[in-house]
Amino acid sequence: MTPKGDYFAEKIKKSMEGAGTDDAALIRLISTQRGRYLKEIAAAYLTKYDKSLKQAIADECSGDYKKLLVAVIENQVENK
Repeated sequence: MTPKGDYFAEKIKKSMEGAGTDDAALIRLISTQRGRYLKEIAAAYLTKYDKSLKQAIADECSGDYKKLLVAVIENQVENK
């Protein structure tokens, strides 16, 4: 059985792969996770892909959409 953090890290990575980001999937995957689960996902993402979840989102997204998702990560994962 795949740990929850690994499972969602893979789903998030997949939503950002290829030509264009699957915005609906990425928003759903980030916004529906509670703080502690998002921390697990962020840790798994860093381990699996050698890049922080925050940086991956910042690299893939732009504008207010980017600001919103980065703010969620900062608030829920980094406790800023």
